[in-house]
Amino acid sequence: MSNVQVILREKIDGLGCEADVVAVRRGFASNFLIPTGKAFEATKANLRHLKHLQELRGKREAEELAAAEVTATKLRKLKLTLYLSIGGTNKAFGSITNSDIVQGIKGRPSWISIVTPSNWTSPSKAPANLKSRSASILRSR
Repeated sequence: MSNVQVILREKIDGLGCEADVVAVRRGFASNFLIPTGKAFEATKANLRHLKHLQELRGKREAEELAAAEVTATKLRKLKLTLYLSIGGTNKAFGSITNSDIVQGIKGRPSWISIVTPSNWTSPSKAPANLKSRSASILRSR
């Protein structure tokens, strides 16, 4: 099978974002991408519309970055207290996990991830990655 070039209309995981010109298998393009409206063929006429799609992509990315910055600002101001059970010999039962932190923040796991899962028995810091390029630092006490 040969490859064809298509222009993506929307973000597709593992393939690219809108306004990307990508080479895919002919069957994938003709059976899935083009009929569902996720892409169109990269003809000379369609390549002229590429600049408009790139402008739309720039706007979307700017909106996502702004939203992530707002979330990062909220996370920097957040004071979170999580409790861990301690036994009679001062040993912790379990650990504080990413899901515990997300539940404490009352957020969604899809927009935050803790870079280094840790057993927070002493004060420490953990960088948190948001969905876009913005980041924040979570501290434990």
